Amino acid sequence: MKKKTTQQSLGIIFSVILLTFTLLVIACNIYLSFLEKTVNKTISILLIINAIIIIFLLFLLIYMIISHLLVTKKNKELKTLCFKLTHITPNNDVNIIQYDVKEKRFIYWNDKENIPPRSFSLDEYWTRVFPKDLDVSQKLMEYMNNQTLGNYSCDYRYRVPETETYAWYITNIIPYKIDKGGKVISYMGICQKNDKCHVMMEQITELSTMAEMVKLLSNFIENIGYKIITPLNAIVGFSDLMNDEDSEEIKAEYQKIINENSSMLLRMSNDILTFAEIESGRQLCIPLSFDIEFFFRYLIKNVKKTINQGINLILHSENTSFKVTLDSSMLERIITSLFNFMIGFTKKGDIDIKYAEKDSGLYVIISDSSFHIKEKYQHHLFSRFDNFDKSSKYIPGIGLPLCKALIIKNNGKIRVDSDSKQGTSFRFWIPCPINKQLQPEGISRREF
Repeated sequence: MKKKTTQQSLGIIFSVILLTFTLLVIACNIYLSFLEKTVNKTISILLIINAIIIIFLLFLLIYMIISHLLVTKKNKELKTLCFKLTHITPNNDVNIIQYDVKEKRFIYWNDKENIPPRSFSLDEYWTRVFPKDLDVSQKLMEYMNNQTLGNYSCDYRYRVPETETYAWYITNIIPYKIDKGGKVISYMGICQKNDKCHVMMEQITELSTMAEMVKLLSNFIENIGYKIITPLNAIVGFSDLMNDEDSEEIKAEYQKIINENSSMLLRMSNDILTFAEIESGRQLCIPLSFDIEFFFRYLIKNVKKTINQGINLILHSENTSFKVTLDSSMLERIITSLFNFMIGFTKKGDIDIKYAEKDSGLYVIISDSSFHIKEKYQHHLFSRFDNFDKSSKYIPGIGLPLCKALIIKNNGKIRVDSDSKQGTSFRFWIPCPINKQLQPEGISRREF
């Protein structure tokens, strides 16, 4: 705007100089004609041309003066408006913008910086918007270019013309001028700096995250404490008893209990380390192709060595065989954790295992009809370090949350179904390449 005003001032000065020069030429011609006492045809034509030029220059001068006065008046009105608005706001950190829809240009003003209004194009505007906030500013420009009636507000980062740093601004746009057809031809906007609010929001988010971490740590210590203290007490207690026992048979029984609790403690330590690796993104996945039926039979054979004789692990395969490409150690960790949870609730009975290929992935069901979990506790099962029933001696610990974390990491899904009639079943699906050797018939499709 300052550049345009300067050009108008120079135009007025040039017009005045040219008009003065023309008048001098006419005066000289008239003087010469009087000296010769005759007015020849050439001088008459010259006088007519000079008269036309004078009329044209007069109109041009009048136009330039009126235009300059209108621009000056407009700038004065804008400055007065900015002055009022900046003193209404508490921090005086307000910018005023005006957008011309037809010319696609902005007029920017900041009374606090004591800088005259400045005009810039839409192309320059895009270069000043923070790259990640371009979608917000695009919606703002669509609103104005569509000549929409009504107010519009948005919040995005922007570099004002006087600075080279981005700042948050709350921008409120209102229609400023409307043509005879009812369409908006100009918008006025109030842009108030909003950095402090966003800094506070970031601090609140950071504090909230820290509070959540403290809460998780507290739950972790409370939850894992039960799991760790039990095997540690068993190891220490039965080790002391072994020193005072003479019977080899009883010593062997004590040694078996110590080994079982040592394995439990080692498994828990591995679970905690795995969970930490997943949280930090350092958990490695090594997919290999293997026979799924052989995998389940081998796993069940090893698990049976560590459980009570009254618990039966039954694989429903009916010779269904196909190969999957997965990280076998990851799959073993998931199924073993589910087994351990089921075994903790089952003193005697059957735990059924079914598997099949579904939706280009592996689908597994592990169920036990001997117990059920109340619905109000089910959503706690996969929560990190959360006890779903603190009155029970069977605490999920970290095993089930680890299962969910491993499955989600591999883009899979897991859920639990439990009622008093059917018992409890865990169902999970993991997408993976399938190499079918035989058509799977072990599970009816209706179960899926």
